[in-house]
Amino acid sequence: MYRYIILLIGFLIAQNLRSQIKYEIKDFAPGKYKATVWIDPESKDDVFKKGSVQIFDLQKNKPVIEVKSNELTFDLDENNQIETNIKELPYGTQSLLIYEDVNFDGQPDLAIMDGQHSCYHGPSYKIYLQTSKGLKYSQAFTDLAQNYCGMFQTDHETQQLYTMTKSGCCWHQFTTFKVVDTVPKPVSIEEEDVTHFPYFISHLTQWKNGQKYVKTIKTFSNEKEDIKPLLSFELQKNHKKVLVFETDGTLNYALLKKDGTIEFSFPFDAYSEPNKFNLTKNKQQLFFKNKGVKYEIFERKTAGKLKKIGINVYLNGKKYTFKGNIHSLKGDLQSLKPHIFQNLFYVKESVN
Repeated sequence: MYRYIILLIGFLIAQNLRSQIKYEIKDFAPGKYKATVWIDPESKDDVFKKGSVQIFDLQKNKPVIEVKSNELTFDLDENNQIETNIKELPYGTQSLLIYEDVNFDGQPDLAIMDGQHSCYHGPSYKIYLQTSKGLKYSQAFTDLAQNYCGMFQTDHETQQLYTMTKSGCCWHQFTTFKVVDTVPKPVSIEEEDVTHFPYFISHLTQWKNGQKYVKTIKTFSNEKEDIKPLLSFELQKNHKKVLVFETDGTLNYALLKKDGTIEFSFPFDAYSEPNKFNLTKNKQQLFFKNKGVKYEIFERKTAGKLKKIGINVYLNGKKYTFKGNIHSLKGDLQSLKPHIFQNLFYVKESVN
């Protein structure tokens, strides 16, 4: 009885294989490996095909790896053969098999598509490293081909790996890896974020000599035509630039460093408190509060002529004054009208 069951199982497996569509791939690793791809006939005309990939070691004359998937994709050449070793990054064609050295040890490794598990339902891979004992699965390298956008990029000149991932049109992350003891380790991560219009924000994380360093750079986005400057001037001591501007009916404040990057902005950098500005009735003081700190832009005029301009900062019961260069002034507080801006309100006087 037991022998009959074994024979029956073998017969059913053979019948199942005969019903599937078979492709032979013999040229992706000449003299080393060949592959057989089995596709369920019901999905043969689908973009994403149900099937499996078997890798045969030609020297051992036996299968050594099998990867099953419900979402295999591939292109056929003019000879009706599956194309391999194609890697057009980030969004171009990425083939079923990619045979290349990914850990920079001089031996080609193997990436086998296992579906569409990377970002935005893109191709994903299982990575097998070439060792003295044959191909060995690597979870660390597989993570790079699963958790980002498609297969990772290799640079043999710098011996670095690169990945990219994104969220919509406005957030991208680029990571650089070095291979340390056969494991990819990140050396830098750069994030580009334009989700907070009108700002472009870059976060750079780097590892040097075992230490982690993080740097954030904020500038204005390229859509500067949507930014209307209302008042600006330079501070006398540090030469930073104060800018009050309008975008989409909202009043905004930014403090720019000498290199043009933004040190602080409001309301984008606001914490918990209402994102509003107050303007005194005489239009000589514009102020806002952020995280318990009050920022007050002031003008002082005598006989209608500007004598002083600057910023007062009230922190922990103390007042700090940063004088502005009146010769650098463009615009003035007099042009501000609360009914134009949804976050600007009149007050009788500024209260600390």
